[in-house]
Amino acid sequence: MASKKLKLTNEQLEKLAEKTETTLTELAKVYSLNRFEQKKAEMFAMSAEGYIRSLGKYGDVYEGLDTIGERHTLASDETAIICQTCGWASPIEGEPTGKEVPPSEHPQKRRVRLTVLATRSEQMVSSLVFADTPDESIYDFGTARGSLADALKETLGKMLANVK
Repeated sequence: MASKKLKLTNEQLEKLAEKTETTLTELAKVYSLNRFEQKKAEMFAMSAEGYIRSLGKYGDVYEGLDTIGERHTLASDETAIICQTCGWASPIEGEPTGKEVPPSEHPQKRRVRLTVLATRSEQMVSSLVFADTPDESIYDFGTARGSLADALKETLGKMLANVK
């Protein structure tokens, strides 16, 4: 009989994301790091108790996810993998010139930190925090689309398949 994967509620996912943010913020304080100025994407595995295990830092987030998917497994007590990266965000709608401007060159750019979790139950939650409002998190519960979400799902699958 195949085991059924227990789905988490949005409230449970938000608590997991908040626990992640708190844990990574405290870790950054220990190492005197500015989490909005990290040059490399960081990958972690997280247990239900909030313990994190570093899986490495990578200059390219996609290469990092591919690498951890090939080299690591998710331990039985670990509930999620985490990808944290920083960059620039800018408004998308209402561009006055009609041309797309890279976020780093946009006059209304804002520094942003993105933390994405993929759970053992194959659910995703992301937390977006802007440097100018560091106490406000914007959560997304599994509706994120795109290459990063796809890569994280693929990495989770590889890590779960690597269990011997």
